[in-house]
Amino acid sequence: MKKYLFLLIFLLVTSLNAQFIRGYGLKAGFTSSNLKWDYNTGGQQWMIEPDNRNGVNLGLFVEFLDLPVFSTLAEVNYVQKGINQNVPFTSPTNPDGGEESLNWQINLDYLNLSFLAKGRISIGQFTPYLLAGPSYDIEINRSVENDDIDNYKDYKKHRMGLKLGAGTEFKLETVTLLAEFVYQADPDNLFNNQLLIVTTSSFDLRIGVFFQ
Repeated sequence: MKKYLFLLIFLLVTSLNAQFIRGYGLKAGFTSSNLKWDYNTGGQQWMIEPDNRNGVNLGLFVEFLDLPVFSTLAEVNYVQKGINQNVPFTSPTNPDGGEESLNWQINLDYLNLSFLAKGRISIGQFTPYLLAGPSYDIEINRSVENDDIDNYKDYKKHRMGLKLGAGTEFKLETVTLLAEFVYQADPDNLFNNQLLIVTTSSFDLRIGVFFQ
């Protein structure tokens, strides 16, 4: 239900603000994401936090409300998230493992929808800005390596998040370029029960082209 409500709001805002468009563009870049497993078993607490998965993100955006220092963005992005951990082989005689290892991967790919407020100030050809607003992840692919995918069958496929970021525009004669850093916090846990809570977060480094 949340998924369809969010999509409805996304389309409604887009249509209502069509006459106030500041511009539109493309963004692409690098996403680093992580998952953390917090266990509470028999009064004992312990945690697993593997290495981040480094993936790609690609997206389209439209910017509305061309006020002097404020505007809003609607974004649609393809984002790769998950983990990527080398796990050493162990044995009774070598409990710490040797040179051989296997690669443990959980790949979670999403369609990400975001509504962001943008505060900006022009300084010559540069326009630094700050971003903040809600986002919604819709899972479009899930795969694993050296693991059983059924271990993750109850993990949520749709989740709300919160994005915070900063960047700058650089205006050329015919087009505007941009570069930005965006952090996404996910207060909606990926999975939780009485024994386990799985949380996630990610950050993006992106460049883009802005047509005004």
